[in-house]
Amino acid sequence: GRKIVTVNVSDLAAMGAETIGIIVSMGLPRNMLLDDFDDMVDGILDSCTKYGMALIGGDTNESKELTLCGTCLGIVKKENVLMKSGARHGDIVAVTGPIGLAAAGFEALLHPVHNFDDLDNNIKEKVIKHALEPEARLKEGIIFAKSGSVSSATDITDGLLSELGEIIDANQGNIGIILNQEELPIPKEVFEIAKISSHNPIEMATTYGEDFELLLTVPPSLFNDLNSEVTLYKIGLVDSSGKIKMIDKAGNTNIITPRGYEHLK
Repeated sequence: GRKIVTVNVSDLAAMGAETIGIIVSMGLPRNMLLDDFDDMVDGILDSCTKYGMALIGGDTNESKELTLCGTCLGIVKKENVLMKSGARHGDIVAVTGPIGLAAAGFEALLHPVHNFDDLDNNIKEKVIKHALEPEARLKEGIIFAKSGSVSSATDITDGLLSELGEIIDANQGNIGIILNQEELPIPKEVFEIAKISSHNPIEMATTYGEDFELLLTVPPSLFNDLNSEVTLYKIGLVDSSGKIKMIDKAGNTNIITPRGYEHLK
């Protein structure tokens, strides 16, 4: 219930919009317990309160499995709206928070075959909470829109590389992105989970998504002022290559294919 609101509010945050309300359509299994339904609705209402909006309505039908579909409504001045297009050569690429925690959380939650017994409970609880109870960067998005400092923005739902690819496409391939691997804000918990599950922590952080941080580009002359208002992590620069490149720890530059979650695969 909380998440169906959060993921939709995140779309508003990515465009700098303030919230109005949400419409939620529900497909409910015949055997769903009333207590479970009440808990789910409480989660929706809690998140609506958190983000300063209303549950406007929606539709309810029977379904073989639980299905929730949310449509969030918001408002932003036309001249302030944040778009994926607009990034320019020389802009700084930044994110609003750490990446990879959701990937680590779902790995710990959905793949218990891995030996997580020796994992610190605090680490396990932190990553699972991040996966199941993400927070939309609504306040940050509104600040970005009003500041006029951000040249392009989106939220990280399908993976960092996938979203960077969309920013490049939105600019008709006239820009590229060069990332610095050592600047990626990947928490130690992601490395812990990756080690146990034999995954690549860089892959987890850049291709999984579900972190719901905002990804943005900012002209260098405006970055410090914006960073004084909102915590930002600089991860790279916009260039004119039309590609995504990453400088690894050894200083080598590699071309990276945009990839992440594919909705219809």
